[in-house]
Amino acid sequence: GKFDAIFCRNVVIYFDEPTQERIWSRFAPMLNPGGTLYIGHSERVTGAATNIFETTGLTTYSLRSGR
Repeated sequence: GKFDAIFCRNVVIYFDEPTQERIWSRFAPMLNPGGTLYIGHSERVTGAATNIFETTGLTTYSLRSGR
């Protein structure tokens, strides 16, 4: 099923950037439209995943429109 929220806080910082991008990209199909991805303060969605997610707060992201 799909989720309204995914909490992945202070986990992804331990992986290299290509792995981080793969993780963010794999979360996208798991979120309902309007769903939110919550990440840690020291984490950022980067690379190609910025085409999928948009920042909605310091540590929150949502799917870009049309996703």
